[in-house]
Amino acid sequence: MAIFAAVILRRRPSNDRDWSLDQKILATAVIRGDRVEIRNVRNFRYRSETDFAPAYDRRVYDLQRLDSVWFVVERFGGAGIAHTFLSFGFGGDYLAISIEIRKEKGEVFSPLKGLLREYELMYVIGDERDLIGLRTNYRRDVVYLYPVRTTRDRMRRVFIDMLERANGLAARPEFYNTLTNNCTTNIVRHVNTISPRRIPFSFKMLLPAYSDSLAYDLGLIDTNQSLEETRRAHRIDLLAQRLGVDEEFSRNLRRCDQSRDAICQMMKKKRMKPATTIQNRTNVDHTPRAKSRVSEGTAARSPVNAVARICFDNSVSSSRSCLASSSGLPMRHDLRRISTSLSGPK
Repeated sequence: MAIFAAVILRRRPSNDRDWSLDQKILATAVIRGDRVEIRNVRNFRYRSETDFAPAYDRRVYDLQRLDSVWFVVERFGGAGIAHTFLSFGFGGDYLAISIEIRKEKGEVFSPLKGLLREYELMYVIGDERDLIGLRTNYRRDVVYLYPVRTTRDRMRRVFIDMLERANGLAARPEFYNTLTNNCTTNIVRHVNTISPRRIPFSFKMLLPAYSDSLAYDLGLIDTNQSLEETRRAHRIDLLAQRLGVDEEFSRNLRRCDQSRDAICQMMKKKRMKPATTIQNRTNVDHTPRAKSRVSEGTAARSPVNAVARICFDNSVSSSRSCLASSSGLPMRHDLRRISTSLSGPK
C-alpha cells in the first residue's frame, strides 16, 4: 500500500499529453481594465455527441456590460451525479466557463481514478451553443439553467477570478480530484474568495445533482417560487431540443421559458437555422462600439419583438402566457437561476 501511494504521489501534472480533440486547446485571457480578450473560446458545431467540427474564437468583452450570471446543472447517471458550471451574460451575449477533467485520447471519466491523479484539470471557456447545446441536444441530459442573485460588482470579480485561474492552469497544470479539486469545489472557492464564507460546506457539494437545493437554501437562486417550482421553471433540455441549436440559442432559452409551444415553434421556423450552418466567428468583438453597428438591424429583424415575450413550460402540458412587453428590451428575470456543485467529467 505504501509503495502504491508513493507511485501515485510521484506523478506530476502536465500540459503536454496526447489530449482528446475536444480538450486539446486551453483558453487564456488578457485583462486590461474593463476590456477582456479571451483566446480559444470553444465554439464547436455538432452533428452528434462525438461527431463535431472544431472551432475556436478570439472574443473581446466589455466588463461594464456584464449584467448576469447563470448556474448550470447537468444531471447524468444516478446517485446525485451531475456536472455544474457558470455562464456570464453581457447584454444578451453569453459566455460559459466549465471546469472539467482534461482527458487524453481514449480516456473516460472514473470517480475512482479522479482520486488517483489520473486527470489534469482545465477550464473550458465556450459559447453556450457548444457547452450547453452539447448537453441538452446531443447528450440529451437533464439540464437546468438558474440565474444567480448577486451584484454586478461580484459578477465581475468572480468572472475575472475564473479567467485568472484559467491562465494559471495554462502555465502551471494541476491534477483534478473528485473530492477536492472538481467543478463544484472550484466554483465554491471562486464565490468564497469574493464573498468569504458565502457558501459553507455541505454534503450537497459532494452530490452535485442536489447543489441547486443548497443554492436555493442560501438565497443564491433568483426566485420567489418553491424549490420544485423553480426546478420545473428552469429545466431547459426539452425546450432546447424543440428549438434546436442556432444563432439565437441562448436568447431563445431565456425567452421561451414557460410559454406556448405554438409560439415557440413559430419563432423556431422564423429564426432557426440548421446547427451545421453556424458560422465560425474567429474574431468577435463584444464591446459597445462594435455592438452599436448591428443593434438596430438586429432589433428590427427579431420576431421576438413582435411577439411580446415567448414562454413555455417544459413540465406542464397546458401552457400559459407570460406578462411582458414586446419592446425587445432585455428580460433579466425571464428565468431565475444559479447553484453550486461537484464532479462530472462533462
